[in-house]
Amino acid sequence: SSPIIYENKIIIQCDIPEKPCILALDITSGKELWRTYPFLFTFRT
Repeated sequence: SSPIIYENKIIIQCDIPEKPCILALDITSGKELWRTYPFLFTFRT
């Protein structure tokens, strides 16, 4: 998906199967500001 630019940050979705995440980079330095991982769950009946 396309990156989002918001308040001097670039927010990127990294959809790699091994370790998907969403991360924010500083728009001027490229330094990683934060990273979050999805909550992986399964459905059981």
